[in-house]
Amino acid sequence: MNINVILLKAVKDTDRLYTYRVPENFEAMVQVGSRVIVPFGRGSRPMEAVVIEKGVAADFEVKEILRGFDEGYDLSPEMVELLQRAGDYYLSSLSKLIKSAIPLGSKLELLPEILFKDDEARRAYESGEQSLASLLKQGLAIQRVTYQKKAREKTLKMVRCLASLDQLQAALLELRSNAHRKRALLELFVKDPKRVIPLKQAGLSREALRPLCEENLMEVFDKTVYRSSLYRDQDLSIKPKPVLNREQLAAFEQIRAAMAANAYALFLLHGVTGSGKTEVYLQLAEVALERNESVIVMVPEISLIPQMARVFIERFGPVVGFYHSQMSQEEKMEEWLRIKEGEFRIVIGPRSAVFSPVKNLGLIVVDEEHSSSYKSESEPRYHGIQLAQMRAGQHQIPLVLGSATPRVETYCEALKARGGILTLTKRVAQRPMPAASLVDMREETMTAKVSLVSARLREQIQLRLEKGEQTILFLNKRGYASFVSCLQCGHVMSCPHCEVPLIYHKKTSHGECRLCGYRTRVPRQCPECGSPHYQYFGMGTEKIEEKIKGLFPEARIIRMDSTSMAGKYALKEAYEAIEAREVDIILGTQIVAKGHDFKGVTLVGVLAADINLNVPDYTASEVTYALITQAMGRSGRGEVPGEVIIQTYNPEHYAIQSALASDYRVFYDFEIAVREAMTYPPFTRLIHLTVNSSIETMAHDYAKGLAWALREQFKGLDARVVGPGAALNLKVNHTYRYQVLIKGETVDQPRIKGIINDIIHKVKHPKIHVSVDVDPISLL
Repeated sequence: MNINVILLKAVKDTDRLYTYRVPENFEAMVQVGSRVIVPFGRGSRPMEAVVIEKGVAADFEVKEILRGFDEGYDLSPEMVELLQRAGDYYLSSLSKLIKSAIPLGSKLELLPEILFKDDEARRAYESGEQSLASLLKQGLAIQRVTYQKKAREKTLKMVRCLASLDQLQAALLELRSNAHRKRALLELFVKDPKRVIPLKQAGLSREALRPLCEENLMEVFDKTVYRSSLYRDQDLSIKPKPVLNREQLAAFEQIRAAMAANAYALFLLHGVTGSGKTEVYLQLAEVALERNESVIVMVPEISLIPQMARVFIERFGPVVGFYHSQMSQEEKMEEWLRIKEGEFRIVIGPRSAVFSPVKNLGLIVVDEEHSSSYKSESEPRYHGIQLAQMRAGQHQIPLVLGSATPRVETYCEALKARGGILTLTKRVAQRPMPAASLVDMREETMTAKVSLVSARLREQIQLRLEKGEQTILFLNKRGYASFVSCLQCGHVMSCPHCEVPLIYHKKTSHGECRLCGYRTRVPRQCPECGSPHYQYFGMGTEKIEEKIKGLFPEARIIRMDSTSMAGKYALKEAYEAIEAREVDIILGTQIVAKGHDFKGVTLVGVLAADINLNVPDYTASEVTYALITQAMGRSGRGEVPGEVIIQTYNPEHYAIQSALASDYRVFYDFEIAVREAMTYPPFTRLIHLTVNSSIETMAHDYAKGLAWALREQFKGLDARVVGPGAALNLKVNHTYRYQVLIKGETVDQPRIKGIINDIIHKVKHPKIHVSVDVDPISLL
């Protein structure tokens, strides 16, 4: 039997299918999705690969695989099909997509061994007279490969009793009077001889237990245990489900009917913030479990997993699993296997959760579907929601997309989709939407000394402090200052790799590049003129934190951004502190604006509502509307009504006015008209090509040639080439970037993608790399 495989460590020139023969002794274990070890290249180097096709015809001589193995980390044939479709759609590396779908902890350390027929064959190989391939072909050598997993299973030293009750009692009589710990351990086993306890609980070292083990009274052994999950380390009691309100019930019934029909349907659950979308997810998950089906619940950020995990564990207990990048390799490996074996039937995670190897998938839920985090920013550049659509269609199951601020493309598609838009217009428990008001910062700046926090917002924060209520201050910009400049000569501290100003972090006195992550301490003197005088321009969450501490010295403040919340447990601990009312003011970036349910928050201040409107991207207005609305939605989710104060220098903009009125349809009507006039999605499809090179002229010239070649090939087709042009951030990490944009309603068709793929794969220059982004969510 012949098979086609893809190498797990494929590079550009080897990222294609290779044909191998499977020996009879491995045929039973080798299926589509199986992992095998193959001899690759002239040196027959052992490499891991995944089987993509079997029963392949070959009119040329093929090598045999070295071995197959079954450690449980194989992919299902359905997953292989999904990954192939994704590779074709995104013009992406199949090898990289496969590596996204399997846990890193399952990688193997290969241990090759060559057995020679005789000393003469060995000498011929070692002297270079004959290659390994030649010796193998002549039967003068045999290549074998063993392996071991790079990630180790976790074990715990345990103690169990081997003796009868009479033997234990006799041993007690023989103990010395001062052997208190041994006596306590024996008495424990007398009460329950079948008990097994951890060695640490026994209170004795392994050496101290040696005499008892030698007398066959007890035994110390290794027990394989699962690593403690970040979300399962607390005892959460199972909570009963509440009664759905009329709108929730109508949405639930429509989706349940689609589940019963065993057919694909796309539902947009469009509900205002606090309308109970999560409860609809929970009750749909219950239906799936009753049907012996599994559920994937996707959230945009790892920061949202603790809250979602809590509500699902409180409802369903131990059947809930998790999968995300902050888990260790060993944790990922264990969780993946437990999902695959059916122990976890509900899986919660970010975009990578779409690859979860669940059994009998019955429903996919994507919460906060508007988030840009569902699109991968690096290769493979897939969109989690599009893959969720592919997978739901593959299994003929419903896909539920939930959001208070859906993407324009999603809303437009849902208007025509089988399933459609399900609307939740009211908050649960008849809670009112927060009262919202605008502060025109143009006027505030002219009349007040303090421009970061308006007089009205300061007044309302003080009022919440006096009442013992909580406040969220939202600013989607971290750091202390946008850049640092010398007052003497004007020198600006910049990244040596990207040539952009460094964001200043005052707490650590570091400058940081927002593009490549480069960090350096800010020198005491200007490196150009030696002056010690610096000016810090712009603002971020760290500067706001300093200002708020000065205005409200008694307030308990927590800052939540990617800098302050970098630790593994930082987010979890922050949420627990907020829920316990140990925090008065929560200051943060979009981390605090996404999906959190903080009952004590009654005031939200949006400090710079128009900060994203100035970004030169076609989604700028959509991002602005979503961020403001999501931030507003954190207010008044408890018993006390909420309030929102929006600070802006552009109060007339339709995105800000629509958010102020909590009216998505008004925003959508404005935005869809702009998109149609400018021919942007959903009225066209986009493919974004970026030419990267360490030499700027080379990047520019190749981008120019690429654009010309594409225009020549696209003649007569519905595909328009725009560019080339320099990227907004021209230089990133020593690499210059020029962009070419392809627009057209049918650019996702195989013929057009085939032309793009052929042209790109002709690039052989080592200093040129072309990246492809199909359906980009941003053109920056």
